[in-house]
Amino acid sequence: MKSIFVEQYHICGKGSSLKCLKLGKDFEEGKVEALFGPSINRNGYRYSWSNDEMLIVKVKNLWMIAHQKMQVPNTCMINKVEA
Repeated sequence: MKSIFVEQYHICGKGSSLKCLKLGKDFEEGKVEALFGPSINRNGYRYSWSNDEMLIVKVKNLWMIAHQKMQVPNTCMINKVEA
């Protein structure tokens, strides 16, 4: 069952929960800013800042899976942990 989930959604259930990650401890903000540009506010980034179409498609798909929604919001925002 787990392998079907990994193959279909291209995400893995191993490792820390995304909700438990901490800035500076589990990831470096500089690496995130290289992908998503500067932080828009204290909580998030705009994935549309990137010119990489494949990255944008992956972010949208993962956002819809994680939030169980059929479309992403018009703001193109993701929070720091999701980035």
